[in-house]
Amino acid sequence: ALFTVRQPLTLLRLTEIMYHPLGSELHSSKEYEFIEFKNTAPRTLDLTGVTIRGGIAYDFPEGSLLPPGDFAVLASNADAFEKRYGRPPFGVFRRNLGNGGDSVEVRDPAGAVVFRLSYGDEAPWPEEADGEGYSLVPVAPWNSSTASAPDGWRPSAEIGGSPGFDDASPSTGFVRGDVNVDGRLDIGDAVSLLYILFACARERCADAGDVNDDGARDISDAVTLLVFLFEGSRPIPPPFPDCGEDPTEDDLECESPRPCPP
Repeated sequence: ALFTVRQPLTLLRLTEIMYHPLGSELHSSKEYEFIEFKNTAPRTLDLTGVTIRGGIAYDFPEGSLLPPGDFAVLASNADAFEKRYGRPPFGVFRRNLGNGGDSVEVRDPAGAVVFRLSYGDEAPWPEEADGEGYSLVPVAPWNSSTASAPDGWRPSAEIGGSPGFDDASPSTGFVRGDVNVDGRLDIGDAVSLLYILFACARERCADAGDVNDDGARDISDAVTLLVFLFEGSRPIPPPFPDCGEDPTEDDLECESPRPCPP
């Protein structure tokens, strides 16, 4: 008889969660959801009988072998996934991931919990993953001790994520004046800045609100932004118009720096 020794699943990592993707003309947002696992062990992992529960449900079928360094991507819709990413997923899960937060639980064939993650869509979880096209990826995929903490996750380097591949380390930064962090400068940024200054509204990137780059946020920043928007006569200091890091030393920071587009 031939006996197979099953490898422990302690080095199976959850390496990407696309819970609120962008939709398309052909498919709804929900149909582009996926999660990704990576085998960080030096040997092939037999995932036969491993189950995924939480917001979604999936049972790895007989013969589910994952070589070292390889990925298993589970999607909500195989056709939608293949159209967007050019290759089929490893499998298709049942149900859907919650846009407002959910859990992913992995159990071994005996029913023991290997790991469990509960994510959210508000800070300290990266908000870029909530409908802006980015996925959640771990800051340090090799470190299991940070896998369940919000600060152990970041937005993917690019919109759409990187299913089946290691996510690139993004260059991060901001665009000066983009106060509401929606990727464009308009009157909404001036309104957001006034709410921050006078109504104690939540601020996602203090650096972006320092429009005149004097190291503080005050009414002069709102004036600078409005003059730029309506007259174009007062230039905005860098980083502008492209995303980048602040060239000026100050005490202002961004709550969750965004990945700069390539």
